[in-house]
Amino acid sequence: MQNSHIVDCDGHLVEPPDLWESYLDGGLRAKAPRLVIANGDIRIAMEGRLYPQPEGNGKGFPGLPTAWYRPDDAGRLHAQELISPQSRLAAMDQEGIDIAVPFPTLGLYTIDARNPDLNAAICRAYNNWLYEEYLAADRRRLIGVGMVTLLDVGAAVDELRHAVTTLGFKGIYLRPNPVGGRALHDPAHDRFWAEAERLGVPVMFHEGTDGQLPTAGLDRFDNFFMTHMISHPFEQMLAALSMIAGGVVERFPRLKIAFLESGCGWLPFWLHRMHEHWEKRPDEVPWLKTDPIECFRRQCMISCDPDEATIPAVVDFIGEDYVCWASDYPHWDAIFPGAVEELRRHMKGLSETAQRKIFGDNARRFMNLPG
Repeated sequence: MQNSHIVDCDGHLVEPPDLWESYLDGGLRAKAPRLVIANGDIRIAMEGRLYPQPEGNGKGFPGLPTAWYRPDDAGRLHAQELISPQSRLAAMDQEGIDIAVPFPTLGLYTIDARNPDLNAAICRAYNNWLYEEYLAADRRRLIGVGMVTLLDVGAAVDELRHAVTTLGFKGIYLRPNPVGGRALHDPAHDRFWAEAERLGVPVMFHEGTDGQLPTAGLDRFDNFFMTHMISHPFEQMLAALSMIAGGVVERFPRLKIAFLESGCGWLPFWLHRMHEHWEKRPDEVPWLKTDPIECFRRQCMISCDPDEATIPAVVDFIGEDYVCWASDYPHWDAIFPGAVEELRRHMKGLSETAQRKIFGDNARRFMNLPG
């Protein structure tokens, strides 16, 4: 099989250091997230907090890389060439990737703004910048996914409509963590799920490791090795539990949901466990009329990492139509160059049809991409 029609359904862009200062309007500009150097590390300063959290239980990444941001003699931070969309397109050419779906990097953290007005404005500013500047480098190969948070559900619905109907984005990104003290299946969010269902775009869950949003297990560790091990798969597992067993998929049976950058190996265990509970304790989830495994097949997608040994087993369990792949480029755990070939090695034993689906066909269908 040749390297054709390959879709990276979850890589990353890296935002310029002045994005929010440039795109926020009026009085909120003074509250814009900013990059700072704190104790020698590059971090985001927002609302008096530092992201990723530098100290204490749940601390996140040690600091943002100087490969992304270069400090000058006055301490101001400037974007390196690596973060330009042209650099990303060149990397795609080197790998043989046709289409990439970039997710934010700083936006994994700035989505935690606690002031509702600032929070909504941060999302709007990012989405406008993404459309006007980053995707403009090649709108055929770089696909927009809008940034939204559920802190203010009404504002989230407005931003969803703006991202999809005005900017033409093909999906919406949410952190899976609780926001405003509410889990994902809280009925307060139903207006948002209803609008995403109506618009026909997937809600794409993507975790971060910052130590600020409530995150599974982070009360126990102050070491990034451990906090990162926990945050991505555990928060996605909890999101799947909320969306499926919590009844969201039953209330909105055409809502599309993706679980990203957590590997795929947890899926068979978690769905089987959910299925077993549904069979033996159905009275505790009377709203869940459909087998959780079938709910996933009806509405969901999961991404795999290129170097996962469990890809064939996951496909054997859930089917070849429900797995896409994600490079995580240019983050620290990405494989570059060589992600496509690494994925090919780990899909040995799967049929060419299944490999073609994972390489790109599933993502094209799920996100309604052209081609």
